[in-house]
Amino acid sequence: MSGSGSAVVARIVSLASICAALLISAAQVQCVTYDDDEQLHFYWSPASGNVHHYKVFLYIDGIKYPEEWTTTTVPTEEDPYLVPIDAEPGKAYQLQVQAVAADGITTGPMSELSDPVKVLERQELYLHKGWNLISIYLDIIDTDLSSVLASIKGEGDCSSVWAYDYDAHTSSRIWKRYIPGSPLNGLYTVEAGEGYWINMTGDATLTIIGEPITKAYIPLYSGWNLVGYSSSIEQLPEDSLSSIPGHASIWTYDSVTGDWLRYIVGTFDLLNTLSQLVPGSGYWIYVEQDCEWHITSNAD
Repeated sequence: MSGSGSAVVARIVSLASICAALLISAAQVQCVTYDDDEQLHFYWSPASGNVHHYKVFLYIDGIKYPEEWTTTTVPTEEDPYLVPIDAEPGKAYQLQVQAVAADGITTGPMSELSDPVKVLERQELYLHKGWNLISIYLDIIDTDLSSVLASIKGEGDCSSVWAYDYDAHTSSRIWKRYIPGSPLNGLYTVEAGEGYWINMTGDATLTIIGEPITKAYIPLYSGWNLVGYSSSIEQLPEDSLSSIPGHASIWTYDSVTGDWLRYIVGTFDLLNTLSQLVPGSGYWIYVEQDCEWHITSNAD
């Protein structure tokens, strides 16, 4: 299933014990992995006994939702039960079901409360032909770079991805690259907090699925750092850099115009060309000493 909203990824297993007196068993509940407009998709195996319908109960962050629902059909993986609410990123959802007999009174045992279901967000990065300096503001479930790049759709393909990492063993920085199909790659994963150069053969869109990040603490080392902006909201450079001691500067590359934009702490505003830090952009940051860059998103 696909759509333009958020996604849920979870596996839920309930108690499958049998209530001998009522001859109705508890259903076994599972969640469909999906990406479809913030809806919760569930299915379960049929309970045994004289079952007429099922009661459905939802818990949000451990609190029982005031409304409950009923269904006379047994949902399947291909035709799941859609909980009739819009799920919200940052919340955890749990489900219970209970089988009810034809007399409307006799009920089977309640299923166990499911494992928490995480609601995921979608980030779309619009890539232009040539070099793009990008970052990710979501905690990705599958960080494999080849899997992430598989979501690219458009007129262009990725020809290479580069990252500039700090090697703590040698106290030096090294370039790592990924070239599709090459056996000599040194870059295999992608994650929030890192900046990436990606070279495209044409315009395309890269889609990222992951959990929202409330706060990020990105380590910076004396000198130049290629990092990601781990927030889903724009922020003024002077506000975002307030956690960095001493002299600092931040630069980014505009793939549309080919211009470099900069903000240098302590410099007159007229000389600074970077007015906002933008989600999805990567940044070069220069610092005088090892420190942390504290980033807060709107999920806080």
